[in-house]
Amino acid sequence: MWEEFERFGDIYRVDPPGHDRPTYVVSHPDLIQRVLVTNWRNYTKGRGFERVKLLLGNGIIVSDGDHWLEQRRMIQPAFKREIIATMSAVVRSANQRLLQGWEAKADRGETVDITHETSVLALEIILGAIFGDDLEPYRTDDGKGPFALLTDHSARDLALVVKFRAVRELVHEIIARRRRDDIHQVDFLSLFMDARSKTDGLPMDDEDLVDEIMTLIVAGHETTAATTNWMWYLLAQHPQVEADLHAELDGLAGDEPPEFASLDRMPYAKRVIFETLRLYPPVWLFTRKATAGDVLGGYRVDPGTDIFLSPYIVHRHPDFWGPDAQEFRPERFTPDGVNPIHEFAYFPFSMGPRRCTGELFAMVEALTHAGWMAPRFRLSYVPDRELELDPAVNLRSKHGIRMRIQRR
Repeated sequence: MWEEFERFGDIYRVDPPGHDRPTYVVSHPDLIQRVLVTNWRNYTKGRGFERVKLLLGNGIIVSDGDHWLEQRRMIQPAFKREIIATMSAVVRSANQRLLQGWEAKADRGETVDITHETSVLALEIILGAIFGDDLEPYRTDDGKGPFALLTDHSARDLALVVKFRAVRELVHEIIARRRRDDIHQVDFLSLFMDARSKTDGLPMDDEDLVDEIMTLIVAGHETTAATTNWMWYLLAQHPQVEADLHAELDGLAGDEPPEFASLDRMPYAKRVIFETLRLYPPVWLFTRKATAGDVLGGYRVDPGTDIFLSPYIVHRHPDFWGPDAQEFRPERFTPDGVNPIHEFAYFPFSMGPRRCTGELFAMVEALTHAGWMAPRFRLSYVPDRELELDPAVNLRSKHGIRMRIQRR
């Protein structure tokens, strides 16, 4: 898509194989604003969500209309700042375990597949935040749980769909046990179970509840794993950025890893995460379908037209990010950054009414990971194979990125 953008500009038509509806790729922030914000009701979920629905059911990533709005209202309170602050203990515990593992690997001079390491970490965190300790009885002798298929099965294909949907029954079982034993705790499962409709005061039915849990598992795992994977790769390529990050974190709290309250005192680390999300947005493509006619960039959009919006392209648009748009420069996100940022030229978590509910939790995960690991380790890139992108549902590296861990 990048080559087509350079050739045709901010809006152009494509004809995907086997697809009989007109499709436009839109890359100007003003047009992004119209589709996602000012005229968002005219654009429902577009092409590709059928595959996602096979995996996740009808959770808020996939659903539309009144059902989506009702579900969104019910789960939104679970992502309040004070609740995320409590759940940050799960994030710290997972990073503490990873830290101990990295210390041993550093002492042995080992290299690691950082793509796999960050994937395992992100999965441990989101499962702990959803289920607490409920999955412990289901672990096998090698310590793996029932959702390890998400880290072990790298392809996002039909085989994964079949395996993943089979785990739904386990989630139903955990829900039934919590109801039977009247268990209420501060995790996403309890919060979703306790949520009530603002329309009729009723809870979600079990199928909707499981759909939202399965959605949160995949969305919460994939996006954070991708972000931290790319963060380590970019830091290894940019020693001055790494040094500036170390300087901030070294001066934060001595030898103590950051707590939730400390994360607001990590402005440079936030810029590193923001810039990582700019260059490698986990959700690299949003698709929408017009339900009624519209005009975008002077072009008539008929009902049924598919619209592709790519953060990957818009985040690298030279008109809005400057001639160095392809470069990794966290200082872009300072108040006096060299490149002015159009309000709608940056949307790694989408924008408008469908903006990601888990944005704060994702940032807490990434910042906590950086705050725990970067002061203690330096990761150097081992170029054992050519780096390739895998633009599937999420923007991942096609092969695991190998790195050498050294204590600082």
